[in-house]
Amino acid sequence: MEQASFKFKEYKIIEFGFNSSNIIGDDIALKIDPEGVFNKGERMFSLTFNFFAFNKADSPEKNFVNCKMTANFQFSEDVIDLENIPTYFYANSIAIVFPYLRAFISSLTIQANLKPMILPTMNLISLSTPLKENITIIE
Repeated sequence: MEQASFKFKEYKIIEFGFNSSNIIGDDIALKIDPEGVFNKGERMFSLTFNFFAFNKADSPEKNFVNCKMTANFQFSEDVIDLENIPTYFYANSIAIVFPYLRAFISSLTIQANLKPMILPTMNLISLSTPLKENITIIE
């Protein structure tokens, strides 16, 4: 059996904001802005995404939920450059971390004694390209 080229190490919620007074109805929109930092020396990839939930009639700036989350992935020894990162990593890394964000937001809205906000399962493949375009390399 072939060993995976990366391992999920940890995640953290870095920033979180919630304003229930901005919620108007159930017609919500979601936005995720991914970015990454690849540390070549440590073979570590830090994925960050900024998540926004807002009313479809509004812009993401008038959100009622915003969350900045990071997740760290360790690559195997054969990944020494950004070009060596397998293409499937970008979509998979986001898909691995999204359920943690989903659970966090659900738990917080329940604890706030509001109608629970259950984020839908999503096809996150479309976020691969923006992630690839927003990577910083650390030597």
